[in-house]
Amino acid sequence: MRLVPPRLGRGVARLVVAAELLVLALLVTPLRATACLGLAGAAALLGGFSAAIGTALRDGTRRPCHCFGRSTTPMGIHHVVRNITLACLALAGLAFHAMNDAYRPADSWAAIAVGLVLGGLLAALDDIYELFKPMSRAA
Repeated sequence: MRLVPPRLGRGVARLVVAAELLVLALLVTPLRATACLGLAGAAALLGGFSAAIGTALRDGTRRPCHCFGRSTTPMGIHHVVRNITLACLALAGLAFHAMNDAYRPADSWAAIAVGLVLGGLLAALDDIYELFKPMSRAA
């Protein structure tokens, strides 16, 4: 997306991956405090991703988003909406954890199941988006 100078690109990419791995580690650690930190970190990362994609779109960048693997679909507002939605879900999870003292494994298993389904749908978002785009008329 060329949001940082080329000489910083690799370092920023490594920092982002490290932050994502840290969020993952915090989320899978079975402590309320780490879950809250992980959800807050996920929301922050997703907010940053939304801002970065929005900035790239404003600057006219239409490269494919490789957020969930290789894609040929150019970045669009649906990528920003996806990330904002995920950030809101992370904040909702944070609010849930902050308001509930009890840890119930059944809640975690339900959250994992829902997360896997939503994750699968989000991974295929570009393909799903292409299904609903108006078709161009072929000559």
